[in-house]
Amino acid sequence: MGVSAGPDAIDNGLVLALDAADINSYKTDNNLLDLSTWYVGANSTTGVTGFGFNETDSGENTLIADTDPFGNTAVIWKAQSPDGSADGGWNTDYIDVDHTKLYRFSVWVNRKVTGTDGSFYFGTRGYNDSLTNVGVSFRSGASDPGRYVNSSNPYFYYSSSPPTSSELPEDEWVLVVAHVWPSGSGTGSNKEDSGFYNTDGTKRTVTTPYTLADMVWNTTVTKTAHRTYLYYSEGDASVIQHWAYPRIDLVDGTEPSISDLINNRVNDRYWYDLSGNGRNATLLSGIQKSEEKGGCLDFNRTNDSYALIPHDATISSEVFGTSTNFTLSAWFVIDEYVNYSCFIQKAFGGSYSNTTAGLWSEETNELKFVMGTNEGGNPPGSQFNIKYDATPGVWYNMVGVADGTNAILYINGEQVGSPVNIASSLTRTRSENSSAITIGTRCSECNPECDGRIANISVYNRGLTATEVKQNFNALRGRFGI
Repeated sequence: MGVSAGPDAIDNGLVLALDAADINSYKTDNNLLDLSTWYVGANSTTGVTGFGFNETDSGENTLIADTDPFGNTAVIWKAQSPDGSADGGWNTDYIDVDHTKLYRFSVWVNRKVTGTDGSFYFGTRGYNDSLTNVGVSFRSGASDPGRYVNSSNPYFYYSSSPPTSSELPEDEWVLVVAHVWPSGSGTGSNKEDSGFYNTDGTKRTVTTPYTLADMVWNTTVTKTAHRTYLYYSEGDASVIQHWAYPRIDLVDGTEPSISDLINNRVNDRYWYDLSGNGRNATLLSGIQKSEEKGGCLDFNRTNDSYALIPHDATISSEVFGTSTNFTLSAWFVIDEYVNYSCFIQKAFGGSYSNTTAGLWSEETNELKFVMGTNEGGNPPGSQFNIKYDATPGVWYNMVGVADGTNAILYINGEQVGSPVNIASSLTRTRSENSSAITIGTRCSECNPECDGRIANISVYNRGLTATEVKQNFNALRGRFGI
Protein backbone atom coordinates (compact mmCIF):
# COMPACT_ATOMS: atom_id res chain seq x y z
CA MET A 1 0.00 0.00 0.00
CA GLY A 2 1.11 3.54 -0.63
CA VAL A 3 4.73 4.46 -1.26
CA SER A 4 7.01 1.63 -0.23
CA ALA A 5 10.79 1.35 -0.14
CA GLY A 6 11.01 -1.89 1.80
CA PRO A 7 9.57 -5.41 1.86
CA ASP A 8 5.97 -6.20 1.04
CA ALA A 9 3.48 -5.62 3.81
CA ILE A 10 1.74 -8.66 5.32
CA ASP A 11 -1.65 -9.39 3.76
CA ASN A 12 -2.56 -12.63 5.53
CA GLY A 13 -5.52 -11.79 7.76
CA LEU A 14 -5.83 -8.20 6.48
CA VAL A 15 -9.47 -7.13 6.86
CA LEU A 16 -9.16 -3.34 6.52
CA ALA A 17 -6.51 -1.31 4.70
CA LEU A 18 -6.59 2.46 4.17
CA ASP A 19 -3.70 4.47 2.71
CA ALA A 20 -4.03 8.08 1.57
CA ALA A 21 -0.99 7.74 -0.70
CA ASP A 22 -2.68 5.07 -2.83
CA ILE A 23 -5.03 6.47 -5.48
CA ASN A 24 -7.12 3.32 -5.15
CA SER A 25 -7.67 4.16 -1.48
CA TYR A 26 -8.02 7.95 -1.51
CA LYS A 27 -9.41 9.51 -4.68
CA THR A 28 -9.63 13.25 -4.84
CA ASP A 29 -12.58 14.17 -7.03
CA ASN A 30 -11.02 15.65 -10.16
CA ASN A 31 -14.29 16.48 -11.90
CA LEU A 32 -13.52 19.43 -14.16
CA LEU A 33 -17.07 20.68 -13.61
CA ASP A 34 -17.87 22.45 -10.34
CA LEU A 35 -21.28 21.25 -9.18
CA SER A 36 -21.11 23.14 -5.90
CA THR A 37 -22.76 26.05 -7.72
CA TRP A 38 -26.02 24.11 -8.18
CA TYR A 39 -28.78 25.13 -5.77
CA VAL A 40 -32.49 24.50 -5.44
CA GLY A 41 -34.54 27.23 -7.09
CA ALA A 42 -31.91 28.30 -9.62
CA ASN A 43 -33.27 29.11 -13.08
CA SER A 44 -32.35 31.10 -16.17
CA THR A 45 -33.06 34.35 -14.33
CA THR A 46 -30.92 33.65 -11.27
CA GLY A 47 -28.28 31.67 -13.16
CA VAL A 48 -25.82 28.94 -12.13
CA THR A 49 -22.09 29.74 -12.18
CA GLY A 50 -20.32 27.66 -14.80
CA PHE A 51 -23.50 26.47 -16.50
CA GLY A 52 -25.26 28.39 -19.25
CA PHE A 53 -28.97 27.66 -19.67
CA ASN A 54 -29.78 26.25 -23.08
CA GLU A 55 -33.17 27.96 -23.05
CA THR A 56 -33.81 31.17 -21.19
CA ASP A 57 -37.60 31.21 -21.28
CA SER A 58 -39.14 31.05 -17.82
CA GLY A 59 -39.85 27.48 -16.78
CA GLU A 60 -37.63 25.76 -19.35
CA ASN A 61 -34.99 25.00 -16.71
CA THR A 62 -35.39 24.77 -12.96
CA LEU A 63 -33.11 23.24 -10.35
CA ILE A 64 -35.20 21.29 -7.87
CA ALA A 65 -34.82 19.00 -4.85
CA ASP A 66 -35.65 15.50 -6.01
CA THR A 67 -34.42 11.90 -5.79
CA ASP A 68 -31.01 11.25 -7.35
CA PRO A 69 -29.80 7.94 -8.88
CA PHE A 70 -28.79 6.69 -5.43
CA GLY A 71 -32.10 7.28 -3.69
CA ASN A 72 -30.95 10.45 -1.96
CA THR A 73 -32.53 13.88 -2.10
CA ALA A 74 -30.25 16.11 -4.16
CA VAL A 75 -30.22 19.12 -6.46
CA ILE A 76 -31.60 17.93 -9.79
CA TRP A 77 -31.68 19.85 -13.10
CA LYS A 78 -35.21 19.71 -14.55
CA ALA A 79 -36.34 20.63 -18.08
CA GLN A 80 -39.97 21.06 -19.17
CA SER A 81 -42.32 23.61 -20.80
CA PRO A 82 -41.71 23.08 -24.53
CA ASP A 83 -41.66 25.98 -26.94
CA GLY A 84 -40.83 24.07 -30.10
CA SER A 85 -37.05 24.06 -30.04
CA ALA A 86 -34.47 24.06 -27.24
CA ASP A 87 -36.37 22.87 -24.22
CA GLY A 88 -33.83 22.86 -21.42
CA GLY A 89 -30.37 21.68 -20.45
CA TRP A 90 -27.02 23.44 -20.40
CA ASN A 91 -23.81 24.46 -22.09
CA THR A 92 -21.00 24.75 -19.56
CA ASP A 93 -18.39 27.46 -19.54
CA TYR A 94 -15.11 26.80 -21.38
CA ILE A 95 -13.06 24.06 -19.70
CA ASP A 96 -9.28 23.82 -20.31
CA VAL A 97 -8.19 20.51 -21.86
CA ASP A 98 -5.03 18.98 -23.32
CA HIS A 99 -5.73 17.62 -26.80
CA THR A 100 -3.01 14.97 -26.34
CA LYS A 101 -4.96 13.28 -23.52
CA LEU A 102 -8.08 11.14 -23.11
CA TYR A 103 -11.16 12.61 -21.41
CA ARG A 104 -14.39 11.03 -20.23
CA PHE A 105 -17.74 12.82 -20.36
CA SER A 106 -20.72 11.53 -18.39
CA VAL A 107 -24.10 12.49 -17.01
CA TRP A 108 -27.02 10.83 -15.27
CA VAL A 109 -30.31 11.37 -17.13
CA ASN A 110 -33.88 10.47 -16.21
CA ARG A 111 -36.76 10.78 -18.65
CA LYS A 112 -39.17 11.51 -15.83
CA VAL A 113 -42.14 11.75 -18.19
CA THR A 114 -41.50 10.28 -21.64
CA GLY A 115 -44.49 11.80 -23.37
CA THR A 116 -44.79 11.80 -27.15
CA ASP A 117 -42.06 14.17 -28.24
CA GLY A 118 -38.58 15.53 -27.57
CA SER A 119 -35.06 14.03 -27.73
CA PHE A 120 -32.23 13.67 -25.23
CA TYR A 121 -29.00 15.22 -26.57
CA PHE A 122 -25.52 14.70 -25.09
CA GLY A 123 -22.45 16.34 -26.60
CA THR A 124 -19.41 18.57 -26.37
CA ARG A 125 -17.51 21.15 -28.42
CA GLY A 126 -13.93 22.03 -29.26
CA TYR A 127 -12.50 25.53 -29.02
CA ASN A 128 -9.07 27.09 -29.47
CA ASP A 129 -7.46 29.78 -27.31
CA SER A 130 -9.34 32.44 -29.23
CA LEU A 131 -12.59 30.68 -28.27
CA THR A 132 -13.25 29.84 -31.89
CA ASN A 133 -15.19 26.63 -32.45
CA VAL A 134 -12.64 24.47 -34.31
CA GLY A 135 -14.65 21.27 -34.20
CA VAL A 136 -14.14 17.74 -32.93
CA SER A 137 -13.82 14.61 -35.07
CA PHE A 138 -15.80 11.41 -34.63
CA ARG A 139 -14.27 7.99 -34.44
CA SER A 140 -15.53 5.49 -36.99
CA GLY A 141 -18.60 3.34 -36.42
CA ALA A 142 -21.18 6.08 -35.99
CA SER A 143 -24.30 5.13 -37.91
CA ASP A 144 -25.54 8.69 -38.18
CA PRO A 145 -24.32 10.01 -41.58
CA GLY A 146 -24.44 13.55 -40.25
CA ARG A 147 -21.41 12.93 -38.07
CA TYR A 148 -18.17 13.95 -39.68
CA VAL A 149 -14.62 15.22 -39.24
CA ASN A 150 -14.21 18.60 -37.55
CA SER A 151 -17.85 18.80 -36.56
CA SER A 152 -18.67 22.14 -34.98
CA ASN A 153 -21.80 20.67 -33.41
CA PRO A 154 -20.75 17.22 -32.16
CA TYR A 155 -23.03 14.95 -30.12
CA PHE A 156 -21.91 11.71 -28.56
CA TYR A 157 -25.53 10.69 -28.74
CA TYR A 158 -29.05 11.87 -29.35
CA SER A 159 -32.12 9.79 -28.81
CA SER A 160 -35.23 9.01 -30.74
CA SER A 161 -38.11 11.44 -30.25
CA PRO A 162 -39.43 10.39 -27.83
CA PRO A 163 -36.74 8.03 -26.49
CA THR A 164 -37.50 4.34 -26.78
CA SER A 165 -37.64 2.18 -23.66
CA SER A 166 -34.23 0.70 -24.55
CA GLU A 167 -32.76 4.21 -24.60
CA LEU A 168 -34.33 5.88 -21.57
CA PRO A 169 -36.99 3.89 -19.67
CA GLU A 170 -39.52 6.24 -18.19
CA ASP A 171 -38.67 7.50 -14.69
CA GLU A 172 -35.42 5.54 -14.40
CA TRP A 173 -31.94 6.98 -14.05
CA VAL A 174 -29.42 6.02 -16.73
CA LEU A 175 -25.71 6.91 -16.69
CA VAL A 176 -24.43 7.89 -20.14
CA VAL A 177 -20.64 7.75 -20.69
CA ALA A 178 -18.54 8.73 -23.73
CA HIS A 179 -14.90 9.64 -24.40
CA VAL A 180 -12.86 12.09 -26.45
CA TRP A 181 -9.57 10.49 -27.47
CA PRO A 182 -6.16 12.17 -27.87
CA SER A 183 -5.50 13.89 -31.17
CA GLY A 184 -3.81 11.59 -33.66
CA SER A 185 -5.23 8.43 -32.07
CA GLY A 186 -6.98 7.56 -35.30
CA THR A 187 -10.26 5.78 -35.81
CA GLY A 188 -11.72 2.68 -34.25
CA SER A 189 -14.37 1.49 -31.86
CA ASN A 190 -15.48 3.27 -28.70
CA LYS A 191 -13.61 2.90 -25.44
CA GLU A 192 -14.98 -0.12 -23.58
CA ASP A 193 -16.46 2.04 -20.80
CA SER A 194 -18.50 4.16 -23.18
CA GLY A 195 -22.19 3.33 -23.14
CA PHE A 196 -25.34 3.36 -21.05
CA TYR A 197 -25.57 2.02 -17.48
CA ASN A 198 -28.42 1.17 -15.14
CA THR A 199 -28.24 2.15 -11.49
CA ASP A 200 -27.29 -1.44 -10.58
CA GLY A 201 -24.19 -1.19 -12.78
CA THR A 202 -25.39 -3.36 -15.66
CA LYS A 203 -24.60 -2.02 -19.10
CA ARG A 204 -27.65 -1.41 -21.24
CA THR A 205 -28.14 -2.69 -24.76
CA VAL A 206 -29.54 0.32 -26.59
CA THR A 207 -31.26 -0.12 -29.92
CA THR A 208 -31.78 3.19 -31.73
CA PRO A 209 -31.18 4.72 -35.12
CA TYR A 210 -28.15 6.53 -33.69
CA THR A 211 -25.28 4.77 -31.95
CA LEU A 212 -23.31 6.45 -29.20
CA ALA A 213 -19.96 7.54 -30.64
CA ASP A 214 -16.64 8.55 -29.08
CA MET A 215 -14.67 11.44 -30.56
CA VAL A 216 -11.08 12.56 -31.15
CA TRP A 217 -9.62 15.96 -30.24
CA ASN A 218 -8.36 18.10 -33.07
CA THR A 219 -4.83 19.42 -32.62
CA THR A 220 -5.96 23.04 -32.16
CA VAL A 221 -8.44 22.29 -29.34
CA THR A 222 -7.50 23.83 -25.98
CA LYS A 223 -10.96 24.18 -24.43
CA THR A 224 -14.20 22.25 -24.39
CA ALA A 225 -17.71 22.27 -22.95
CA HIS A 226 -20.16 19.76 -21.55
CA ARG A 227 -23.64 20.11 -23.02
CA THR A 228 -26.86 18.17 -22.76
CA TYR A 229 -30.43 19.06 -23.69
CA LEU A 230 -34.05 18.19 -23.98
CA TYR A 231 -34.67 19.21 -27.58
CA TYR A 232 -37.62 19.58 -29.98
CA SER A 233 -40.24 18.82 -27.37
CA GLU A 234 -42.82 20.95 -29.14
CA GLY A 235 -45.95 18.82 -29.13
CA ASP A 236 -46.26 17.57 -25.55
CA ALA A 237 -46.08 19.93 -22.57
CA SER A 238 -46.05 16.96 -20.15
CA VAL A 239 -42.50 15.88 -21.08
CA ILE A 240 -40.03 16.18 -18.19
CA GLN A 241 -36.34 15.34 -18.26
CA HIS A 242 -33.96 15.33 -15.27
CA TRP A 243 -30.16 15.37 -15.06
CA ALA A 244 -27.71 14.82 -12.22
CA TYR A 245 -23.96 14.76 -11.62
CA PRO A 246 -22.46 15.75 -14.99
CA ARG A 247 -18.71 15.17 -15.23
CA ILE A 248 -15.63 15.74 -17.36
CA ASP A 249 -12.76 13.55 -16.15
CA LEU A 250 -9.16 13.39 -17.34
CA VAL A 251 -8.49 9.68 -17.78
CA ASP A 252 -5.09 9.33 -16.11
CA GLY A 253 -5.68 6.77 -13.36
CA THR A 254 -7.01 9.25 -10.82
CA GLU A 255 -10.51 9.34 -12.31
CA PRO A 256 -13.30 7.42 -10.58
CA SER A 257 -14.11 4.09 -12.17
CA ILE A 258 -17.50 3.33 -13.67
CA SER A 259 -18.17 1.34 -10.50
CA ASP A 260 -17.35 4.46 -8.47
CA LEU A 261 -19.83 6.49 -10.52
CA ILE A 262 -22.51 3.83 -10.17
CA ASN A 263 -21.99 3.51 -6.42
CA ASN A 264 -21.64 7.24 -5.68
CA ARG A 265 -17.95 6.99 -4.80
CA VAL A 266 -16.83 10.01 -6.75
CA ASN A 267 -15.47 12.51 -4.30
CA ASP A 268 -13.39 13.13 -1.20
CA ARG A 269 -16.07 11.73 1.09
CA TYR A 270 -14.62 8.23 0.90
CA TRP A 271 -11.42 6.51 1.99
CA TYR A 272 -11.50 3.23 0.10
CA ASP A 273 -10.64 -0.12 1.68
CA LEU A 274 -7.73 -1.77 -0.17
CA SER A 275 -8.27 -5.14 1.52
CA GLY A 276 -11.03 -6.07 -0.92
CA ASN A 277 -13.66 -6.27 1.82
CA GLY A 278 -15.44 -3.06 0.86
CA ARG A 279 -15.18 -1.44 4.30
CA ASN A 280 -14.85 2.08 2.96
CA ALA A 281 -14.61 4.96 5.42
CA THR A 282 -16.93 7.92 4.92
CA LEU A 283 -14.94 11.13 5.42
CA LEU A 284 -16.81 14.14 6.67
CA SER A 285 -16.07 17.47 5.05
CA GLY A 286 -13.74 18.78 7.74
CA ILE A 287 -11.01 16.36 6.63
CA GLN A 288 -8.56 17.66 4.04
CA LYS A 289 -5.98 15.84 1.92
CA SER A 290 -2.30 16.63 2.47
CA GLU A 291 0.56 15.53 0.22
CA GLU A 292 2.88 15.22 3.22
CA LYS A 293 4.73 11.87 3.28
CA GLY A 294 3.27 10.86 -0.05
CA GLY A 295 -0.29 11.44 1.08
CA CYS A 296 -2.20 11.68 4.35
CA LEU A 297 -5.46 13.06 5.69
CA ASP A 298 -5.52 16.10 7.98
CA PHE A 299 -7.76 15.80 11.05
CA ASN A 300 -8.12 19.24 12.57
CA ARG A 301 -10.70 18.90 15.37
CA THR A 302 -13.46 20.73 13.52
CA ASN A 303 -17.01 19.53 14.08
CA ASP A 304 -16.92 17.09 11.19
CA SER A 305 -13.23 16.15 11.05
CA TYR A 306 -13.55 12.41 11.49
CA ALA A 307 -14.42 9.29 9.52
CA LEU A 308 -16.93 6.50 9.96
CA ILE A 309 -16.96 2.91 8.73
CA PRO A 310 -20.53 1.58 8.99
CA HIS A 311 -21.21 -1.34 11.26
CA ASP A 312 -20.04 -4.62 9.77
CA ALA A 313 -20.87 -7.71 11.81
CA THR A 314 -17.92 -9.70 10.47
CA ILE A 315 -15.12 -7.27 11.30
CA SER A 316 -16.86 -6.38 14.56
CA SER A 317 -16.86 -9.97 15.75
CA GLU A 318 -13.41 -10.79 14.36
CA VAL A 319 -11.70 -7.72 15.82
CA PHE A 320 -13.77 -5.39 17.94
CA GLY A 321 -16.20 -7.78 19.62
CA THR A 322 -15.32 -10.82 21.69
CA SER A 323 -12.14 -11.63 19.76
CA THR A 324 -8.79 -11.63 21.51
CA ASN A 325 -6.84 -12.29 18.29
CA PHE A 326 -6.42 -9.16 16.16
CA THR A 327 -4.03 -6.36 15.18
CA LEU A 328 -4.57 -2.60 14.78
CA SER A 329 -1.98 -0.39 13.05
CA ALA A 330 -1.79 3.35 12.34
CA TRP A 331 0.81 5.69 10.80
CA PHE A 332 0.26 9.24 12.07
CA VAL A 333 1.69 12.51 13.34
CA ILE A 334 0.04 14.49 16.14
CA ASP A 335 0.34 18.28 16.32
CA GLU A 336 -1.38 18.61 19.69
CA TYR A 337 -2.21 15.79 22.05
CA VAL A 338 -5.69 15.95 23.56
CA ASN A 339 -7.70 13.52 25.65
CA TYR A 340 -9.26 10.53 23.94
CA SER A 341 -7.86 11.27 20.49
CA CYS A 342 -8.59 8.06 18.57
CA PHE A 343 -6.81 6.96 15.43
CA ILE A 344 -9.11 3.96 15.01
CA GLN A 345 -11.54 2.17 17.28
CA LYS A 346 -14.96 0.62 17.44
CA ALA A 347 -17.20 3.44 18.58
CA PHE A 348 -18.87 3.24 21.95
CA GLY A 349 -22.62 3.06 22.02
CA GLY A 350 -24.64 6.08 23.07
CA SER A 351 -24.85 4.79 26.63
CA TYR A 352 -21.06 4.35 26.84
CA SER A 353 -21.65 0.80 28.07
CA ASN A 354 -20.20 -1.13 25.15
CA THR A 355 -16.74 -2.63 24.87
CA THR A 356 -14.13 -1.57 22.38
CA ALA A 357 -10.62 -1.86 21.07
CA GLY A 358 -8.59 0.98 19.66
CA LEU A 359 -5.45 3.05 19.22
CA TRP A 360 -5.59 6.35 21.12
CA SER A 361 -3.50 9.25 22.28
CA GLU A 362 -3.88 11.40 25.39
CA GLU A 363 -3.12 15.03 26.29
CA THR A 364 -0.19 13.78 28.37
CA ASN A 365 1.55 12.95 25.04
CA GLU A 366 0.85 9.26 25.58
CA LEU A 367 0.04 6.79 22.83
CA LYS A 368 -2.23 3.99 24.03
CA PHE A 369 -3.45 0.58 22.89
CA VAL A 370 -6.74 0.01 24.70
CA MET A 371 -9.01 -2.97 24.84
CA GLY A 372 -11.83 -3.60 27.22
CA THR A 373 -15.07 -2.18 28.48
CA ASN A 374 -15.96 1.47 28.76
CA GLU A 375 -18.63 1.17 31.41
CA GLY A 376 -18.76 4.15 33.73
CA GLY A 377 -19.31 6.94 31.21
CA ASN A 378 -15.78 7.98 30.24
CA PRO A 379 -12.48 6.29 29.37
CA PRO A 380 -10.55 4.59 30.75
CA GLY A 381 -13.23 2.89 32.85
CA SER A 382 -12.46 -0.75 33.46
CA GLN A 383 -9.96 -1.52 30.74
CA PHE A 384 -6.23 -1.91 30.34
CA ASN A 385 -3.98 0.64 28.63
CA ILE A 386 -0.48 0.11 27.27
CA LYS A 387 1.21 3.50 26.96
CA TYR A 388 4.17 5.18 25.24
CA ASP A 389 5.47 8.71 25.75
CA ALA A 390 5.44 10.40 22.33
CA THR A 391 6.64 13.70 20.85
CA PRO A 392 4.33 16.12 19.02
CA GLY A 393 5.18 16.67 15.35
CA VAL A 394 6.89 13.29 14.94
CA TRP A 395 5.58 10.53 12.67
CA TYR A 396 4.94 7.19 14.37
CA ASN A 397 3.74 3.73 13.49
CA MET A 398 1.70 2.37 16.41
CA VAL A 399 0.58 -1.26 16.39
CA GLY A 400 -1.62 -2.93 18.97
CA VAL A 401 -1.60 -6.74 18.91
CA ALA A 402 -3.90 -9.08 20.80
CA ASP A 403 -2.46 -12.58 20.34
CA GLY A 404 -5.09 -14.55 22.22
CA THR A 405 -3.24 -14.35 25.52
CA ASN A 406 -1.60 -10.95 25.76
CA ALA A 407 -2.00 -7.43 24.48
CA ILE A 408 1.25 -5.96 23.12
CA LEU A 409 2.12 -2.44 21.95
CA TYR A 410 4.71 -1.75 19.23
CA ILE A 411 6.05 1.67 18.28
CA ASN A 412 8.03 1.91 15.04
CA GLY A 413 8.43 -1.84 14.85
CA GLU A 414 9.68 -2.33 18.40
CA GLN A 415 7.77 -3.64 21.42
CA VAL A 416 7.35 -1.11 24.21
CA GLY A 417 6.47 -1.94 27.80
CA SER A 418 5.45 -5.40 28.90
CA PRO A 419 2.67 -7.53 27.46
CA VAL A 420 -0.58 -7.38 29.43
CA ASN A 421 -2.48 -10.58 30.04
CA ILE A 422 -5.88 -10.09 28.47
CA ALA A 423 -7.88 -12.47 30.65
CA SER A 424 -6.64 -11.07 33.96
CA SER A 425 -6.94 -7.42 32.87
CA LEU A 426 -10.45 -7.47 31.47
CA THR A 427 -12.86 -7.46 34.38
CA ARG A 428 -15.96 -7.52 32.18
CA THR A 429 -16.83 -9.68 29.22
CA ARG A 430 -16.29 -7.98 25.88
CA SER A 431 -19.26 -8.04 23.54
CA GLU A 432 -20.06 -7.05 19.98
CA ASN A 433 -22.04 -3.85 19.38
CA SER A 434 -23.67 -2.33 16.33
CA SER A 435 -21.90 1.03 16.34
CA ALA A 436 -19.58 2.28 13.60
CA ILE A 437 -15.81 2.07 13.47
CA THR A 438 -14.45 5.59 13.88
CA ILE A 439 -11.24 7.28 12.75
CA GLY A 440 -10.31 10.55 14.44
CA THR A 441 -12.86 10.39 17.25
CA ARG A 442 -14.18 8.05 19.96
CA CYS A 443 -17.73 7.89 18.63
CA SER A 444 -20.09 9.56 16.19
CA GLU A 445 -21.72 11.41 19.12
CA CYS A 446 -18.37 12.78 20.36
CA ASN A 447 -16.48 15.90 19.37
CA PRO A 448 -13.50 15.09 17.10
CA GLU A 449 -10.36 15.07 19.20
CA CYS A 450 -7.60 14.17 16.72
CA ASP A 451 -5.33 17.11 15.82
CA GLY A 452 -2.84 15.77 13.28
CA ARG A 453 -2.51 13.64 10.15
CA ILE A 454 -3.23 9.98 9.57
CA ALA A 455 -1.70 8.30 6.52
CA ASN A 456 -2.32 4.58 6.90
CA ILE A 457 -4.69 2.32 8.84
CA SER A 458 -4.48 -1.49 8.85
CA VAL A 459 -6.58 -4.05 10.72
CA TYR A 460 -5.99 -7.81 10.88
CA ASN A 461 -8.25 -10.55 12.21
CA ARG A 462 -5.27 -12.23 13.87
CA GLY A 463 -2.43 -11.20 16.13
CA LEU A 464 0.70 -10.46 14.10
CA THR A 465 4.01 -11.79 15.34
CA ALA A 466 6.85 -9.44 16.30
CA THR A 467 8.59 -10.36 13.04
CA GLU A 468 5.49 -9.49 11.00
CA VAL A 469 5.05 -6.17 12.80
CA LYS A 470 8.66 -5.35 11.99
CA GLN A 471 8.19 -6.34 8.34
CA ASN A 472 5.19 -4.04 7.99
CA PHE A 473 7.13 -1.19 9.60
CA ASN A 474 10.09 -1.70 7.25
CA ALA A 475 7.74 -1.71 4.25
CA LEU A 476 6.78 1.93 4.84
CA ARG A 477 9.47 3.47 7.05
CA GLY A 478 11.30 5.03 4.10
CA ARG A 479 8.20 6.98 3.13
CA PHE A 480 8.03 8.53 6.62
CA GLY A 481 11.76 9.16 6.95
CA ILE A 482 12.21 6.83 9.92
